[in-house]
Amino acid sequence: MGNVLTFGVWGLVCIMLVVSSGVLAVADGGNPDLNWKALFPGAPFPTSPDQTLKSQNISTISVCSSGCNYSHIQDAINASKDFDIIKVEGGIYPESLTINKAVSIQGVNGTVLVGDPEQDYAIVSTSDLVDVADLSLVSAKKSAIYIDGNFTALGNLNITAHDPDNQTSPVITGNAAVGTVLLNCSIASSGVTGIALTNTSLVLVRGCRIALANNTGYLRTGINLTPNNYGYEQNNLYVENNQIEGGGISVGPVNPVDDRVDNLPMNEIEIRNNTIVNSNSWGIHAGGFENHGDQHILKNFNVSGNHITGIHGSDGALAVKSISGGSVTNNLVDNFTVNGDGIELNALQGFTIKNNTVRGGVVNGKAGWAGMAVTQVTNSTIRNNSLSGVSPYGFFYAPGPYMQPSMVFDSSNTADGHPVLYYEKEDGAMINTSSPAMVILMSCRNMSINNTTISGSGLGIGVYQGENISVTSNRIVDSNTGMMLVSSDSVDVGSNLISGGWVGMGVGGNSKTTVINNSISGFADTGVVVHGASPDRVQISNNTITGVLSGKSHGFAIMDADGATVMISNNTVSDTTYGMLFSEAVGFQIRNNLITGTGVGFNLNGAQNNVLSGNVINNSYQYSEGVCLVKSQNSSGGVSKNNLFANNYIKSANPVNLISSDTGYQGLQLKRSQWGSVLPRSIRNETGERYPNIWNTTKIAGINIVNGSFIGGNYYATLNGTGWSETHPDRGDGFVGEPYVFDANNTDYLPLHMPGIPTPTPTPTPTVTPTVTPIPQPITANFTATSRTGTPPLTVQFTDSSPGSPVGWNWTFGDGSGSHEQNPVHVYGGIGRYTVTLEVRNVQGQDIKRIPSYIVTTSGRVTGPNGMIWISSAPQGAEVYVDRVKAGVTPLQSLGLPAGIHQIRVSSAGYHDWIGYVQINSGTFTYIPKVILQKS
Repeated sequence: MGNVLTFGVWGLVCIMLVVSSGVLAVADGGNPDLNWKALFPGAPFPTSPDQTLKSQNISTISVCSSGCNYSHIQDAINASKDFDIIKVEGGIYPESLTINKAVSIQGVNGTVLVGDPEQDYAIVSTSDLVDVADLSLVSAKKSAIYIDGNFTALGNLNITAHDPDNQTSPVITGNAAVGTVLLNCSIASSGVTGIALTNTSLVLVRGCRIALANNTGYLRTGINLTPNNYGYEQNNLYVENNQIEGGGISVGPVNPVDDRVDNLPMNEIEIRNNTIVNSNSWGIHAGGFENHGDQHILKNFNVSGNHITGIHGSDGALAVKSISGGSVTNNLVDNFTVNGDGIELNALQGFTIKNNTVRGGVVNGKAGWAGMAVTQVTNSTIRNNSLSGVSPYGFFYAPGPYMQPSMVFDSSNTADGHPVLYYEKEDGAMINTSSPAMVILMSCRNMSINNTTISGSGLGIGVYQGENISVTSNRIVDSNTGMMLVSSDSVDVGSNLISGGWVGMGVGGNSKTTVINNSISGFADTGVVVHGASPDRVQISNNTITGVLSGKSHGFAIMDADGATVMISNNTVSDTTYGMLFSEAVGFQIRNNLITGTGVGFNLNGAQNNVLSGNVINNSYQYSEGVCLVKSQNSSGGVSKNNLFANNYIKSANPVNLISSDTGYQGLQLKRSQWGSVLPRSIRNETGERYPNIWNTTKIAGINIVNGSFIGGNYYATLNGTGWSETHPDRGDGFVGEPYVFDANNTDYLPLHMPGIPTPTPTPTPTVTPTVTPIPQPITANFTATSRTGTPPLTVQFTDSSPGSPVGWNWTFGDGSGSHEQNPVHVYGGIGRYTVTLEVRNVQGQDIKRIPSYIVTTSGRVTGPNGMIWISSAPQGAEVYVDRVKAGVTPLQSLGLPAGIHQIRVSSAGYHDWIGYVQINSGTFTYIPKVILQKS
C-alpha cells in the first residue's frame, strides 16, 4: 500500500459525498450506500478526515432535454465544482464524457442513454472521487469506460451493446487507478473482455452480470485484475456474487515483464460466490501463473463458494497458483471439458483446501491433466474434496523439487467414492486397501503397497524420498502416470500390472532400487521414464512393455540422467514408435533386451558412454530403423558419442541410421510429471563436428547373439535379406570378412555372421518314395535347478529342459550375471531372493521363461573363500540386516559373507537405525566396532 499514499487526494477519501441515490457516501456517518472504510477494512485509511472540506457548499446540477440547468452532460461537468451532484433525466445523450471533477453523476426518472459510437470511449474518468450510477452506455470504438483516477464508484450501469472495433478491448478498463467499485452493473459485449483493471488496489466487483459473445478466435475473460508493470502493488481485491457467461475470472500476474514478479506483490484477495458459465478459456485463475510468481510474494488469496459450470476451454476450470496463505473451499466445478485440470493447486503454502466438488468433467489426458491436481503444496490441509464422473483421470499429486510438504491430505478426499491414501513420514505400515483413488508415500520407511487396484487416477502410486519400500502385485489401470518412484532408497517394485494411460512408470534419482517382473501395456506415450541426476544401483529387468503403435510412443525414455550404476536388462519392448529413447543419457548398461515391432529400436539423441550389448532388435515395418543415432551437436538433444554397441542382433529396414540433426521428433515432453516438462536440453551454435561411437569389442571367446563361438560386433539384417551380415561371407570364425563402415568415424570391425545350419546329404535309395521333412517343434523355454536354497556361497546346477531343440541359450541369474551355456553352474555369493530367466532360440523362433524368487540364499556361518564379520551393539539384541535380509541379532559372531561390499543395518525398537557399509575380503575376519544406537 506504500505507493497509494502518494496520491494527493488521499485525505479526501473519508469525506466522500452525501448522495441520496448514488454509490458514494460519507465514510463516517449518514445513510450510505457505499462506505469505503467498511468495504476495505484492511486498508490504511486516515483516521481523521480533512475538516476543511465539510464546509464546502455542495450543489445539485440538473440535466435534461429542456427546462434543466443544462441539456448536455458534459456542459454540466464543465460547470461543476468538486463534490457537486449532477442528476440526469431520462433521455438520449449522444456525447462522449470526460469527467475531470470529483463529481457524482446519477441517472434519474427513466433510462439515461449516454455515448457517441464514433468516439473511442463513452466515459473517460480522469479525476479522483468520481461516482457514476444508473446510466446506460452505447457502444464506443474501444471501451465504454476508461478509468484514470482514484476512488471511482460505478453502480447500476447498463452496458449491453458493447461492440468494439477491436474484440480485445474491454468494456470497462483502467490502469493504476487505486480504489474502484463496481456494483450491480450489467455488461454484454461482442468482445472478449468484460472488466480489465491493471496495477490497482482496493477493487470491489460485486453483483455484476457479464455476458461475452461466443467468439472462438480469442480467450474470453469476464473480470481481469492483473499487475503487469513493476512498482505496483495489488491489494484488497474482492470479486463477489457476480454472474459471468462466456468468460472467466483472472486475478494475478499473467505476463509479467522478463518473467519476474518480485516487484508485483498481491495481498488480501477474495473471490467468492461467483457463478461462471460457458467460458471458452477458464473458470477462475488466481495467483501467479506457471513459471511466474513466488509463493511468498502473492499472499492471502481466498477462493470460496464459486460455481464454475459448462466450461469448454483451453485451460483449467479452477487454478490457484504460487501463493502463500489462503483457502480454496466450497467451490463446485461441473459439466466441463477443458485442456487443463478441474482444480489445479500449484506452489501453495499454508492453505486450507476443503469441501470442493468436481463432477461430470473431461480433461485432456494426453497432457496429463486431472480432476484435481496437487503439486508443490506445502504446510496445508486438504480435506473432504470430492471428485465424481471426471474422465479420464481423477487425482494427481507431485510434491515438487524440495519434497518437504508437511501436509494433511487424508482419506476424506475421494474420487468416485474411493479414498486418497496419503502417508507422510510413516514407518512400517502395510497398505493393501482394495481400491484407493491414489496412494502416495512421502518420506516414509519400511512400508509396503500390495494387491491394490487403482483406476482412472492422474497418478496411481507415488513413492518420494522413501526408504525400504516394497510395491508388489498392484494393478493400475488407465491412470495418466501409473507409478512414480523419486529420490528413494531400497525400493523393490515387482509383479505389478500397469495398463492404459499416458506413462507407465517414472523412475528418478533413486538408489538401490529394483524394478523387476512388471507388465506395462497400452500406454499412449512412454512405458518407463528414467530421469534425474545420478541414480545409484538401479536395476530395471525382466519387465514386459507393450505400447500402442501410434503417435510418438516409447518403451523406455532415458532422460537427463547419469546411469553409471544402472542396469536395464532382459526387458521385452514391443509395439512402440521408439523402443528406447536416450536423451542426455550417460553411462547406462543396456543388456539383453528384446525389442520387436517398433519403428526405431534404439534412438540416441544426446547420449554418451552407454553400453548396449546382447540386445535383439527385430522390426518388421517397411520403414523401420534399428539404431537411429544423432551424431553431431546440431541437434536439440546434443551429441551422441562413445557409446559401445556390441553383440546386438539388429534387423530392420535400415539397421543403422546416423543423422546429423534431429529434424524429426526425437525428444519427449511430459507436460504433467514429477519433473514438469521433460525435454532434451538445447545445444545451439555448435560446429556440427561428428563424433565416433564404438561398434565392436575385441574378439573374445563366447556364444554370441547369433550362436557363434566368438563375441565381437553386431549382426545386421534387413527385411529383404540384404543386410551386411547376410550378404557378406564368413571369414571362417563367425565374423564377416569386411568391416561395416557407416562413416569416417563409425565402423564395426567385427560384424557378426549367422552360423550356417548344416544340410544333410541325402542317402541314395532304390525307391522313389519322397522324403518327408520333419516339421521343427515349436520351442518352449523350461529349466530346473538343484540346490535352490542354502547359505552363500551357494552352488546351483541349472539344467535346460526346453522342448523344441534349442540352439541358443541366454541365462540371467538375477544377481547381475548370466551365461550362454546350455546347462550352466552358477555360484550365488550374496544373500537374497533371485529371479532366474532363460531365453532359448531355435530356427522356429524364441521363448522366455522367468521364475521369480527361484533361488533363495539365507545367512549363516560360512568358511572357505568368503570372509567373516563380528557385529555387536549397545543395547544388545538388535536386529542385523545384511543387504536388507535379516541375518540375526547382536552379538552376531562369525557371520560368513562373500567377498565384496555389503550394507549392514542394525535396528532396535525405540532407537534410530544404524546403517553402514563394510568391505569383506576373502579368507579374512572383519570386526565392526560396537554400534551405539541413539534413542529415537
